[in-house]
Amino acid sequence: MNYSRGNILFIILIAIALFGALSFAVSQSKTGTAKNMSGEKLTIKVDQLLEYAQNVRSAVNFIYTHNNISESDIRFAHPKLDAAYGDYTALNSEQMVFDPSGGGIDYKPIDTGLLDGTHSAEPGYGTAYFTITSNVLDVGTTLQDLVMFVPYLSQEACATINKKLGISDMPEDWASIDETNYITNMYDGTYPVWNGIGDDGYPFANLISGRLTICYRSDSHPVSTGSYNLMQVLLER
Repeated sequence: MNYSRGNILFIILIAIALFGALSFAVSQSKTGTAKNMSGEKLTIKVDQLLEYAQNVRSAVNFIYTHNNISESDIRFAHPKLDAAYGDYTALNSEQMVFDPSGGGIDYKPIDTGLLDGTHSAEPGYGTAYFTITSNVLDVGTTLQDLVMFVPYLSQEACATINKKLGISDMPEDWASIDETNYITNMYDGTYPVWNGIGDDGYPFANLISGRLTICYRSDSHPVSTGSYNLMQVLLER
């Protein structure tokens, strides 16, 4: 009788242990799946951002070469963008990037899933800027390049972008870029003179030299210190 009770107790303990192991395995599986899904969603969002950046570049070059619009007459005017880009109701449609008769693409806001929310109060958060504040080292000549700048991305988004570009080390800018220039000098057809990007002799230069697309960490200016930013060259000069 005691032998039977012992067997029953042993079986119950085994069942409890197996149930606990099964519960743990299911929990770990769900956690892993959630992480994978999160990673997959981020990858999709990054792909969409890079595709958009390339589409803007293609639109700019289409206007420049096909529509025979000079580089100083290319416009990013749009009702959802800053008026500094121009009055979209008064411009020639063929010179506007976000117009069917111009670049032929739609303006898209930046997906908040790509952004670092700790910078949400900063000017420029969630917006793509089109500017000419720097010339990229070994891209075109020493003239200012027309670029698309997206500030305040998350570290994960920036790392994913660079991984897709074959960049293993995170470029960190310590001196050559003042990101506030990007968000206060929106392209209106003029090309002011600014410092080159990557011409200061820092390791940053080697990582971005000759690249049309790059994501980097800013460590040199008060407003943007610790931010991760995408830069896409739209028209090299």
